[in-house]
Amino acid sequence: MRKISLLVLVVSATLASCSKGTVSSVSEQPVVVRSTTSDITAATLYAEQCSKCHGLEPREKYTANQWKRIVPDMAKKANLDSNQEAIILRYVLEAAKP
Repeated sequence: MRKISLLVLVVSATLASCSKGTVSSVSEQPVVVRSTTSDITAATLYAEQCSKCHGLEPREKYTANQWKRIVPDMAKKANLDSNQEAIILRYVLEAAKP
């Protein structure tokens, strides 16, 4: 949620600085939002696909090694393609407990 708020703030500031006859240094810099968009997509995919059969487990509940066993097994049961599986696995590994 913080990333979305920050993105909205940056976009708002950029648009506000674009008035007639001025050039803003902010507008010269490209705004990269790939990670925010990816996070939202991954979180949405995780929530939608994993909650179809059971409650969502907190990503911090399992270690990376446990998630690496859980996700492929669940992906088969949920008929996820390899891309969806990879997105979800990457998402849960970001917050896996040590």
